[in-house]
Amino acid sequence: MSLSTVRKWFWNPYSRLGARLHGWLDARLDPPMPRWETAEPTPYLRQLHEATDLEIGDLIQSLVREDTPLDDKLQQLVATERGLHHEAELAEQAKADAIERFATANPGVPASTAEHRVVTYWVMVIFLLICEVPLNGTVFQY
Repeated sequence: MSLSTVRKWFWNPYSRLGARLHGWLDARLDPPMPRWETAEPTPYLRQLHEATDLEIGDLIQSLVREDTPLDDKLQQLVATERGLHHEAELAEQAKADAIERFATANPGVPASTAEHRVVTYWVMVIFLLICEVPLNGTVFQY
């Protein structure tokens, strides 16, 4: 009998009270069950052991059932991670090649300043456009 079905009972024979009652009943037997010199457990303890083994089996089976879809997702994530690592390595290689080309074209200029120069260029272009439109409007109005 599985412990999961027994657990739903109002009074559980494998609870603390049930174990105490069965121990008391086994101790009242004449001769006591089991005899002191034997290593064999009482029938109640054998039932308890079987019930817990069945419960552990049910628990493992339910965990495997829940784990199977997660295992598939984990395999997909691992494959995606490997692909992303490969893409990152390719991007690092392309960056190193670009830095090397910049260094050969512009000797003595650090490659890290190139990005700041591009931003500065676009800020100047936007500033000139903003100033140029009103100036041209007033010049061509007259």
